[in-house]
Formats: sequence, C-alpha cells, structure tokens
Amino acid sequence: MPRIPFIDARFDLSEESRRDIESRLTQHFVALRKKSQAAEAAPELSDDDDEIAAAVRYRAHAQRCYPSDAEAARIRARSKKLALRRDAATGL
Repeated sequence: MPRIPFIDARFDLSEESRRDIESRLTQHFVALRKKSQAAEAAPELSDDDDEIAAAVRYRAHAQRCYPSDAEAARIRARSKKLALRRDAATGL
C-alpha cells in the first residue's frame, strides 16, 4: 500500500524568527490563492472588448494571488503572535 503524505509537520521550530514565520505564511497564502485561481478560468473576452481593456482585466485577474495590504497585515499579526507564543512556551 503506497504512503500518501498528508501533513508537513515540523517539530523543532524554536529557531524560526518572526520574519521566517511571516515568509512561510505568505508563501502558503500565495500557494493557496494560486491553487484556487487555477480552478477559475481567465476572464472571457467578448467581441466588443478592446485589447487594452482585456489586458488590464487579465493583469488584475493574474495579480490577485499576492496578499493585499490588509491580508499582509493579518499575516504579520499572526506571525508576531505565533513567535511570542513560541518564546513563551520555550521559557526564553
């Protein structure tokens, strides 16, 4: 019976800084957003669209995978809280 990996668990994370946590959470967010957008089709072009308007809409659709300012602030807050909790748990 083949093994199916279902979790990427790491247990010794005490050396991970707040910036490392923030980077990891951001990468995870982008991967989730890209995966959800892969299921969506690119915006359809109608006959009355000009090329510039279609290019602008496509670029806006393609750039939605990166976190907005509000989402980035939430990621920063979560990484800060997680780093503080880890420090408290280790007793340092």
